[in-house]
Amino acid sequence: MVGQVFAEWRNNPDGYRSRRWSHVIDDFEIDDSMKIYRGFDFGYSKPFAVVWIAIDHYGRAYIFKEYYGCTRTADTGVQMEPREIARRIREIEKTDPQLKGKHIHGIADPAIWQETTGESIAEMMEREGVYFDKGDNTRLAGLMQMHYRLAFSEEGFPMLYIFKSCSNIIRTLPVPR
Repeated sequence: MVGQVFAEWRNNPDGYRSRRWSHVIDDFEIDDSMKIYRGFDFGYSKPFAVVWIAIDHYGRAYIFKEYYGCTRTADTGVQMEPREIARRIREIEKTDPQLKGKHIHGIADPAIWQETTGESIAEMMEREGVYFDKGDNTRLAGLMQMHYRLAFSEEGFPMLYIFKSCSNIIRTLPVPR
């Protein structure tokens, strides 16, 4: 794709099953030994995104679930307030078989701790039982981490996979910002 930020990105259906030469793969059951992380990027007028990522013993990341707050109009958020987003996250984590009963470490964009209008988004979500640590959103470091994770080994295996059921990440990741 012309202007694509991550030239390494591949969505190759021929690799969904073998996990070779494709970042998109068939969904599978997350192993109990994997560490689970929840990433969050808040949006109100713009979409919000929640992703759940499993890390295997090699350090390979699998984005296996998403919750995306977007209307049918591109780049337009559902205007859901933070407490409601938190309640829905909590419900997903209580009922989803891949998440139920697992320890989940939340990481979010540091912007949710801003208190410019009173109570921060992070505080509102904590009151609903959903907790996050501040992510490091240093742009260059994050960009380099993505290039590293998207790069394929000589055998065709990347360090980042996305389950094919995560259609919003698949749609938005390769798009230039």
